[in-house]
Amino acid sequence: MRDEKKPPHILVVNDAQEILQVIKDLLEEEGYTVSVYSAAIYDLQQIRNIQPDLVVLDHLIGGEEYGWQMVQKIRLDR
Repeated sequence: MRDEKKPPHILVVNDAQEILQVIKDLLEEEGYTVSVYSAAIYDLQQIRNIQPDLVVLDHLIGGEEYGWQMVQKIRLDR
């Protein structure tokens, strides 16, 4: 269970560094804790280790439909 005193933690995954920085700045201004990855996360354990409250994921990373595959992995992992 999340500590109510801590702000929600958002993980943002996108291969465009400029987009990552803009999203990170906007979310941090709103009081969120933000982790960013500019490369695809292939192992679901990496997300478990970060323990985000929300994942914002680019569905096309490196021109591949990797994002959709990760969404399915997350959905299957309760």
